[in-house]
Amino acid sequence: MKYTIIPITALVLSIGYYVFTKPMAVRMALPVRAVLSMDEFYQDAGFLPDFIHCVRAEVTEPEFSSFTTRMKLVPYKGSDSFPRCDANWWSASGSASGAFHDPAQREGDTLMVKYENGRLYYVAYAS
Repeated sequence: MKYTIIPITALVLSIGYYVFTKPMAVRMALPVRAVLSMDEFYQDAGFLPDFIHCVRAEVTEPEFSSFTTRMKLVPYKGSDSFPRCDANWWSASGSASGAFHDPAQREGDTLMVKYENGRLYYVAYAS
């Protein structure tokens, strides 16, 4: 018997692939020591591809630099503030000074990371 994947199933699978592999990419780009001690918040809006993903991990400056290279991030030159996360452990300041971002994000999406007080703060969201 032959099965046919209907278009809606393909859409759900592609959204699921993005949602579940992007957080995995962040974990894989961090050093093992940081992954074992990181805080993570992930909230999915349901069927739509809206989500927010926040990570805080203790890293050194060289590890942060390596993370930005692995994730292909570039220095942020915009005037926006650094995004907030609703998790109670989030303590990043609102300043985007020294932040990096993913220039390949589509309009309305954000992926930013910065190093502050010995910690990496990563925020990604889609709207």
